[in-house]
Amino acid sequence: MKTKNNSKHTSYISSVEKHPLRFAHKAMNTIYEIWIGHDNTTYAEQAAEAAFAEIDRLEIELSRFNSNSDISRINALKQYETITLGNDCYQCLKQCYSLYQQTKGIFDISAGFIIDLWKKLPHDQEYPPAEKIASALEFTGLPWLHLLDNFQVQLMSERISLDLGGYGKGYALKVAANLLDDWDISDGIISAGMSTIMPLSDSNWPIEISHPCREQDVLLQLDLSGKTISGSGIQKGQHIIDPRNGYPVQSLSAAWAIAADPGISDALSTAFMIMPVAEIKQYCSAFDVSAILVTSGDEIIKFGL
Repeated sequence: MKTKNNSKHTSYISSVEKHPLRFAHKAMNTIYEIWIGHDNTTYAEQAAEAAFAEIDRLEIELSRFNSNSDISRINALKQYETITLGNDCYQCLKQCYSLYQQTKGIFDISAGFIIDLWKKLPHDQEYPPAEKIASALEFTGLPWLHLLDNFQVQLMSERISLDLGGYGKGYALKVAANLLDDWDISDGIISAGMSTIMPLSDSNWPIEISHPCREQDVLLQLDLSGKTISGSGIQKGQHIIDPRNGYPVQSLSAAWAIAADPGISDALSTAFMIMPVAEIKQYCSAFDVSAILVTSGDEIIKFGL
C-alpha cells in the first residue's frame, strides 16, 4: 500500500497467482486498480471499464478542481445562499459530518484554505505567516455548512473551501465495487492509489503491512474480508496538518485504519495521524474500527486486532 506520500507500506500476497486479471485507470489524481478472478477475460474487462466510468462520473461531481462539480458550486456560494446537490455529494457530506463530530473536528473537509497555504508554501519558508493561518482558520469548520432537507445545503460563513480528499476517493471505490457486484464480479480486490484496498464481496484477501521505513520488516499479516484498509504517512519535509489550529502534527510516522467502508477508512487513516493515541484507542472501541500506528519513536501500536 502506498500512503498519501507514496511511501510503500503494504504489499499483496499471491496476487498474480490468484487474480491474473488486472485493470488500471487514472482518476481523482491517483491510479485505481482492479484485480479480478474470472474465467471470461472480455467480460471482466467490460465490468472493469464500467466501474472506471463510474469513478470518472464521481470525479466530475465531487472534485473541487472541476468548476462544475457540486463541491465547486458549494465553494462558490455566498453567505446564506442555498443550493440543491446531487445524491452522491449530499451523501458524502452527511458521512463527513459524522466523521467531523466523531473525531472532534480533526477530520474536516472544509480545511481547503489551510491545505492550500501549506501546498503553496515557498521552499525557503518553514511555515506560512501566522496571520494567513489565522485568516484561513476563520473560514474553516464544517458546521459553517448547514445540511438541509431535500438535498440542500446553506453556507453560513462568508466563504468556504471544501475538499473531499481521501474520503471522496474512498467513496468512489465503494461505488465501483458495488457496480462490480452488480456484474457478478465478486472475486478480487479494488484499490485507490494503493493507499486504500477493498476486497470484493466474495474475497478473503491476504495482505501484509510493512514498516514505513524498512519495507522488509513486516509489521502484520491479515486477511481482509468484509473490511477495507487505508494508510497514511509522512516523509521528511512533509506534513499532516491539524485543521483545528493550522499547524503540522508529527507524533506518528504512519497510521492504518481498518473499517467496513473505504471512505471512512481513508478519512480515519489521516485523522489517526493527528489524534492522540489514547483518543484513537477510544475511537476504535466505540466505532468498531481497527488501527495500526507507528510512532515517530518507532513504536508499533495496534488497536482492535
